[in-house]
Order: sequence, then C-alpha cells, then structure tokens
Amino acid sequence: MKFKIILAILFFAAITFAQEKSNPVLFEHHSFLSEEIQKEIISFRIPYNVFLFTKINEHYEASFSLTIEIFDSTNFVLREIKSDKILTTNYEQTKSEKSYYQNFVEFEIKPGKYKLNTNLTIDGAEDQIRFADNKLVVDSLSTIKISEPLLIDHDENKNGAFNLLNFENSIPLSPKEFDILIEIPDTSITQVKYSIKQFDKIIKTDSTSIYSKGGIIFSYSDNEVNLKISPTPNNNNVFKISNFSKLLSEGKAEIEISFKEVKKTFPIYVKWFSKPKVLNNPEYAIKLMSYIEDEEVVKTLLMDSEDKYYKNLCEFWEESFPSNGSKYNYAMNEYYTRADYTIENFSTLNSFDGAETDRGPNLYYLRKAKLY
Repeated sequence: MKFKIILAILFFAAITFAQEKSNPVLFEHHSFLSEEIQKEIISFRIPYNVFLFTKINEHYEASFSLTIEIFDSTNFVLREIKSDKILTTNYEQTKSEKSYYQNFVEFEIKPGKYKLNTNLTIDGAEDQIRFADNKLVVDSLSTIKISEPLLIDHDENKNGAFNLLNFENSIPLSPKEFDILIEIPDTSITQVKYSIKQFDKIIKTDSTSIYSKGGIIFSYSDNEVNLKISPTPNNNNVFKISNFSKLLSEGKAEIEISFKEVKKTFPIYVKWFSKPKVLNNPEYAIKLMSYIEDEEVVKTLLMDSEDKYYKNLCEFWEESFPSNGSKYNYAMNEYYTRADYTIENFSTLNSFDGAETDRGPNLYYLRKAKLY
C-alpha cells in the first residue's frame, strides 16, 4: 500500500510539474559591424542554482569556465573560453533559478552555417555539463539595410547604456516594459515605420524618429551585458521602439520595419520564463480554480478540447482579473505561484496534493479575498 502511494506521488508530480527539457544556460547570438569588420556575439545567462558555491568567511563563492566551440560541416573552427568567479552574501541566492550570471564572448567568423558546442566546467564538480548542440547561422552584413532588433530594458542603466535582455532572443512575459533597438547604416533615414502583429492580429502600428547617431557597442559591467551607442566611422542611425511589450502574449509575434523602399520582417518571441509549474498541466490548473469560482465556471472551461485548455484559462484570467492592459496577469501568476508552494510544501504520503489539503491555506485565503 505504501509503495502504491509513493508511485501516486511520483506520478502526480511528473504530470503537474512536467516541463520541456531545456538547457539551464540561455544563449543568444548577434552579428554587428564594428569599423567595417563583422563581429559575432554569443551572450549567455546562467542561473545560480547550476553552480557549486562554497562559503568563504562571510560570503559564498563559485568559479567556473564556459567553453564555446564552433564547427562547420566538417571541421573545428574556433574555441572561446570565458572563466569567472561569482560572489554573493545571500545564501538563498545560491539556490535560486531566478538569479543569473551573465556575460558574452566576441569573435570573428566567415558567414556560413555552423554548429555550436558548449560545455560548463564548475570548480568542485566532478563532471562537465555539456549542453545540446545549437545551430549558428552567420549572415553577411556587407549589404545590410537594417540590423536585427536588439531586445533591451526600457531605461538606461547608471552607466548610460542599455541592458541586453539576454533571454534567448526572447522577451520575458513580465510586468516590466522592454524596448527594441535597431541600427540603420544610412544617415539619410531619420524616421521608420513599424507594425507589430501577433496571432494574425495587428497589435500596434506607429513610427519612430532617430534615437541617436553612432554605432552600438557591446560591453560588460555589473553582471549585465550592456549596449552603448558611441560615435563610429560608420555613422549609423539608431532607432528605439517602445511601449509594445506589455501588449504581447506568450508565443511568437513579428515586427515589420519599413523606410523608403526597404521593408523587412523580424520574429519576436515572448516566453514566460518564471511561469508557475502547475500551469504545465492546464487541466489541473483549471480544476484548482474551484477555490475562487463556481463549479459551473470550471466545468465550462473543461468542456473544450484539451489543446485549448491553456488558451481558455489565460483568457478567463484576462477577462476576470484584467492587469491594466498588460498581457502579464498579476492575479494569475500570484494564484498559481501559491498553488506551486502548497503542492511542494504540503503534500504528504497520505495526501499527495497539498493544494487541496487543510494545510494549503494560501489558496483558501485567495478564495475569500477573491485575489484583491
């Protein structure tokens, strides 16, 4: 009997907390021109819980080396190694998957198709961590009309630069605002039009004037990958697109940028990196709504096909608990974050669903307070 209960717990956890397997390290690739020389940037973001920290006096310390190797169809091309040390005085941060170390490597390579191999060596660990191979496509910028969009924080940092988002070329679904920088190597262009579309619906159409003259330079400080606009011999014009990120839902969108005879479309990906785990099982997430909604509401949401559960669930939260026009729903995130907490902390051998026990007061409180 006890063995069956343990199996039930494991089965429940596997369904409720199942997530797509992915590399813990987030990589993204950028090409840019620097004084007529094309350079490639591989930036990365590593969560602290990947590292092995050691307490030294009043702080915690971890050292590592990240090796990036590039191969063409047949041969090894180049290797870049980034070694560093991380310090923190916060023990909880050493276990966090939401605190990150960031940096980048820069190199020159001919245009073409490559394979990217990455290995992480952590001091004190027995084995290297090898990540799945990634494809690396390097296009020639010699005849570029417009650069690929760079996703950045909305405001400049204390160094007068912008922080690169550095989330796998994606925008995190978040209450924060994020912007786009684009670079045009034509100083006669002082205004561009843009249109943002998602799920076959126009989200925003507008134009923007030149933000600054010069070239975008990558740098590193304060554990951030920075983008600074500095004068260069190219004398490019840089444009900034704002006030759109809160309008985007999870999934793929696209932005079309046009000026003169040029019109180019780029993908924009929106990912909920901090999504509560229980939302990986939309059917169960809907059933948990019985704490705050009538049974008929839950039944109605479950009447549709399974592949529409998550879409219907998001639409319900957006209609019932709107977030001032933002697609990031504070109430939905709060509710299911608390559900995660109760499942992880209040499940027992006799009751493997902590969210439905008397020891799960967080959800019960939400039932009374209606979230607000």
